[in-house]
Amino acid sequence: MKINLQKIRTSNNLKTKDVSDKLNIGLRTYQNYENGKTQPPLETLIKLADYFNCSIDYLLGHETKDLIYVNNLTSQQKKMIEEIKQMSDSELYILEGVLIRLREERENPWLKKK
Repeated sequence: MKINLQKIRTSNNLKTKDVSDKLNIGLRTYQNYENGKTQPPLETLIKLADYFNCSIDYLLGHETKDLIYVNNLTSQQKKMIEEIKQMSDSELYILEGVLIRLREERENPWLKKK
């Protein structure tokens, strides 16, 4: 629990106070959850999972997949993720090539065609 709760909070640029305030959990109580001194009750686990848009299993360390906190994404970014989820392997391969080219152009503006 300790590792994933802190990991998901910091990956979303949140402070412990941000989470405790948003979920109406005492700051010290929340900090104890993160450092593994105490385990949150089921109701709190549900609130945390809903807030971070992840599963309770992830918070408890039963899943290791990386998560994207969708509340920080724009509606356009969310729409693009949904499109990507529908793509075939060949479409994903093409998209990967396009993204690589865009990144190269961003990093090396002299590559852009005039």
